[in-house]
Amino acid sequence: MSGKDVCLVFGTAAVCWMFGYYWTKRQTGLTTTPASFSQSDSPSRTSAQLIPENSEEDARLDKERLIQTNEDDTEIKVPPPDSYLITTPASLSPPGSPSRTSAQLIPRNSEEYIRLNGNDLEEDRDHVGGQWYDAVILHASEDEMAARLCQEILQEQVNVPNLKISLPDDIITPGTPTLDGLAILLLKCRLVIIYHSRHMSMDGLMLFGKQANIIQSLDDPQKRNRIIPFIVDGEEMSVDMCTIQPVNYTNDIRSANFPNFKNKMERLFLMWRDKIA
Repeated sequence: MSGKDVCLVFGTAAVCWMFGYYWTKRQTGLTTTPASFSQSDSPSRTSAQLIPENSEEDARLDKERLIQTNEDDTEIKVPPPDSYLITTPASLSPPGSPSRTSAQLIPRNSEEYIRLNGNDLEEDRDHVGGQWYDAVILHASEDEMAARLCQEILQEQVNVPNLKISLPDDIITPGTPTLDGLAILLLKCRLVIIYHSRHMSMDGLMLFGKQANIIQSLDDPQKRNRIIPFIVDGEEMSVDMCTIQPVNYTNDIRSANFPNFKNKMERLFLMWRDKIA
């Protein structure tokens, strides 16, 4: 055999070997697994191992890498159900207390929670300088005269000494936006009487005042049962007041129904004077 033939044979063998090597590598895949990912009952994997692509072992290793990465991230903590999440600026923190620039969890029913909520009658009383009206009559603008008559009847016919009945315009501080003034009537009055006539549903401003005070009475236990709807001329109750006990208003002092109306209002005024001194 000549030298040319020997070179041809060796060249052909080398090409076949290289083809076979790359074909085998493509089919099986070559992976290297660090020893840190090895399980306790498996041998160390610092050396190269052949793992078929798309195998269960390959999927498991990917999952382990993902878990390892997630452990390095910040852990998300879910607050307990009986906690209240607040954020207080450091400028509002009392002297000697740690800064509260970050969110803090405060358990419900704690003194701190109650202090921050501030839904107690003492704060209401401080807000208005200790002065309370017995009631305010919330009415539509078209019922201004009728509401004034209702005010006179209550103050003159109901046997409660120094009874203070007012209308919203007489209570809202000059310069205060009307919407803001209507929303805090329960801070100044023991009772909010809603003069529920057919005109109320057509007065957007008073509808807002009615809704704002009803929501407060349902949400705040200190303001519950302090909304008194007056049914005028048999007008049906609106849906938003279906859970509130109404009073049938009577403006005729000679009517046979007036004594019942008068006695009921006397009991209400006296009861709430005892509760809110």
